[in-house]
Amino acid sequence: MNPIRSLSFLLSLFISLNGFNQLNIETQLNLNTAEKLFQKAQFAEALTLFKKTSSTTEYATHLKQKIIANTGVGKCYLQMEMIPEAHAVLTDTYQNVLGEFPDTSVVLLSLKTYLSWSYAHLGDLNKELEMSYELIESYKACSGDMRLEIADTYNTIATNFSLRGDLQNELFYIKKAVELIDSVEATKELSLEEQFSKSNIYSSYSVASLATENFTIALHYANKTLTFYNEFLPHYRPIAIPYLIKSKYFSAYEKNLDSSLFYINKALAHLEADFGDGFPGIQSQVWLAYAATKARIFNTFGEYGQAHLVLDYICDNWQIEADKTLIYNPSLLIVYNELGKNNYLLGNIDLSVKWYKTGLNLINKNNLKDHKFKFKLLVGLRNSYAIQENWEKAIDCQKKALDLFGYDFSKDSFIKSNQIILNPAPIECGTQTALFLSDYSKELAHYFDCSEKEIMFRSLQYFKKSISMHLNKKLYLFEVGINEGYGNENINLYEGALALIVRLEKHYPEQNFSQEALWIIEMSKSNLLKKAVYSDNLYESVLSVEDQNERNLIRATIFEAKQNITADNDTTLGELRKAKQRYSQFNATMEKNYPSLKKQHNFSLMPIANMRAKIDNQEKNNQLTLNYFQGDKHLYYTSTINGKVRLFQKIIPLNFEAEITRVMDLFLIDNIINKITETDNIWFEKLCQDWYKLLIEDALIANPETNKITIVPHRNINYISADYLGYTAQNSFRYLIEDYPISYHYSQFVSPKNNTNSKKRITFGGFAASDCGILSKNPLDQELSHVNHGEIPSTRVEIEKIASLFKGDAYYRSTPEEFKSKSANYAILHLALHAITDNENPDQSRLFFCSNESNTPFYSLTASDLAVMNFNADMTVLSACNTGIGKLKEGEGVLSLMRVFLQTGSNSVISTLWEVSDEKTASIMIDFYKELNKNKSKSEALRQAKLNYLASHNGADRLPYFWSGLVIYGDDSPLNQAFFKEVPFYKRSKFYLSATLMILVISVLIFYRFKASKS
Repeated sequence: MNPIRSLSFLLSLFISLNGFNQLNIETQLNLNTAEKLFQKAQFAEALTLFKKTSSTTEYATHLKQKIIANTGVGKCYLQMEMIPEAHAVLTDTYQNVLGEFPDTSVVLLSLKTYLSWSYAHLGDLNKELEMSYELIESYKACSGDMRLEIADTYNTIATNFSLRGDLQNELFYIKKAVELIDSVEATKELSLEEQFSKSNIYSSYSVASLATENFTIALHYANKTLTFYNEFLPHYRPIAIPYLIKSKYFSAYEKNLDSSLFYINKALAHLEADFGDGFPGIQSQVWLAYAATKARIFNTFGEYGQAHLVLDYICDNWQIEADKTLIYNPSLLIVYNELGKNNYLLGNIDLSVKWYKTGLNLINKNNLKDHKFKFKLLVGLRNSYAIQENWEKAIDCQKKALDLFGYDFSKDSFIKSNQIILNPAPIECGTQTALFLSDYSKELAHYFDCSEKEIMFRSLQYFKKSISMHLNKKLYLFEVGINEGYGNENINLYEGALALIVRLEKHYPEQNFSQEALWIIEMSKSNLLKKAVYSDNLYESVLSVEDQNERNLIRATIFEAKQNITADNDTTLGELRKAKQRYSQFNATMEKNYPSLKKQHNFSLMPIANMRAKIDNQEKNNQLTLNYFQGDKHLYYTSTINGKVRLFQKIIPLNFEAEITRVMDLFLIDNIINKITETDNIWFEKLCQDWYKLLIEDALIANPETNKITIVPHRNINYISADYLGYTAQNSFRYLIEDYPISYHYSQFVSPKNNTNSKKRITFGGFAASDCGILSKNPLDQELSHVNHGEIPSTRVEIEKIASLFKGDAYYRSTPEEFKSKSANYAILHLALHAITDNENPDQSRLFFCSNESNTPFYSLTASDLAVMNFNADMTVLSACNTGIGKLKEGEGVLSLMRVFLQTGSNSVISTLWEVSDEKTASIMIDFYKELNKNKSKSEALRQAKLNYLASHNGADRLPYFWSGLVIYGDDSPLNQAFFKEVPFYKRSKFYLSATLMILVISVLIFYRFKASKS
């Protein structure tokens, strides 16, 4: 419960001002003391004094005092969770004073507030909502500033809609509460009581954000709530709530069991400090939420025995049977769901059925027809009935689950479309329906007297509908700025769909389901990046320079505000909201001013028919594209070549992720140079062969005509360089790069823009930090860098030699200002710099330049700085450490510096997967550009440069660390030959020199022969 402390404060003030005129001294002191005890959370003591005061006053002679005392009794009962008692005294008081006071009376407002809470705890949500709306109108009619009280009531209304499972209205009202409380804070300094209300509202906003999978905002507001509680109310019981939110954040979003358990145990510590070792016999909503959340964490991470211990403790120490429970408590539903799930996972199906039914009975008893937990309970009960082969009851549960969200089982369509966008439950509904039909296709086919193929087709349709809902939700949230776009992916949804397609292909090989699989895999990744690339290209092709500059300025403001929010800066939330509103208004204006933009701007998911058309029209050039999806149990990937698509399924090794981590740890420069052993070499070579069999071999066997490979990675595969994968041939190990050019994409069907206006650009711009002469004076830069950001001598040689091939410029001590002002002028950008990756906050990954003056401490550009720039490059080369890696976000990929350059205008980007050797990287880069000058594709040129390196090095210098970390993303076509300098005749090629010598020899021979014949 979130008590409104401001109302308590107003009541205590009212008592003080009216005490001596209408009350004797003893009654006044009792009310004052009781109110103070209540504010200190000493509810039992406060209850005794409020009861004493009530018994010594009468409605006839002391009306106001009687109401205050009875309201005090009711709110103490509410805090002690004696809900029926609270409701009885509050209802009786309200009926006795109807018509006695104006609606704006403080005592009546307080009474109605606590009465509405009693309705909520009894499950009568309609009554609570009705009274909350009445309170809003009463507050608006008051003469004073009642914004704080209105904000509190909006919070109550939001909670009401949360209990109904209506996330759209919940988010609407809680955001109104936040905006109102922020407006109060902007006009005055908040008192302790008012700050308490603000923290309660922030806590509710955090919960709502978590429900809509807006994890960044949820964590931010949970931290803000904790800051207040820890400073002013360190022992207050609801402090456990933000800790529970943080625990769920780490379990659901970061998939981190240790951190999740750490924060949930912090929640327990605060509960124990409040209650002591022996919890009271009353039911505590917060403690139940703690216990249920901990059980859910253990169930999620497969620790079923640990979850069972927690749930056993609940059953032994709490009365949680539905027929004995008089109050509605949302945390009980979590307990029932986890009890059902845990027993199901442990094979105790009868107990599983019992607990799922117990939860449903509680919901039905309280008439909560649309509660969000009802769906989970119905799905759990359905699965339990399916195990018991009670198909009639299982199907009945399935239909009821679909009905909750307005899904017409016969027509396969949603009726209540307004719930689709924000509420993740309909997506889960479609997913669970698809899984049910897929898992029990044979049994259901027998029950419905139809073919199994029919059931499986229907399942596939549910999967595809759910995927479309999932992606449309992500794109909608990204568009309106509700979250930052890097949401958690629904792995079960995509993996379930792909597993079904594997079965369909096996049973019905005459039909081509691989293209369906390709669409699903393509839809599973980087859709927000693709949207950003697509939208940016449209804007830049249509908008005037002035409009583009205004757009970039707004985006820069948004990125800056996002950085500060991550740093938990209180002053920037309003700025971020204003900037997003300004951005929305700007986009609307642009669509009005540029009609062609409006027609093309909306990003929609690629229909399968369009994808098939692209495949059919693909150039028949023997280029193999491998598109991966890494599930929790299986790896799926499609191969596309010459218009043919195939699907492959492989079991993921249990230690796959751990081995990738070991490789990345091994590929640290100090390990490679000083510590790598022969044992490491043997292990790594075997691993390269194992991964080759897992990721590549089947596709190459099925497509022997392959002459080039393009990889679209997913999840951990982003950290693997395909170059070093290989096989043993003729008793020696052969790398994949020795056979094929290799390039990478974030998407198989959406690429960055194609810059063709090369005549208006200078060909080459090389930016290095070779001649800086000074180090950073910024402690932050020094702390983040972990390396000496002094001169890098080899980079001067690198860009000098490359620049000699091009019509362009080289900057040896380039500064951030210089780069920002000149980078858009070049068709080729080459950055030979230091770089670092910030995995915690990807926006803070950065490139290090030189300082422009000795007294200027800042000399780096962050990903946020780069993201608001416009690059006009056909190719960007990031010849720096770790530019191709970063934080991995499921469903979006790696948030790296390389990604920023792709998103902001570069056709292709060459980057690095680890810390690279300056000298050896420089030699490969120089050879790479020489090969490009021979009109080769970028991947062919990079392959040849690496082969040249391997041919000229021996021993440890041939380790993949030195050459395989350079990868190319994006457009792979050859560079425009107009970019290269005209080479003098005598240097053009060995062919011309040989031809000249041959002509000379022939001329001499002809001369002597002619002379001999004449003589």
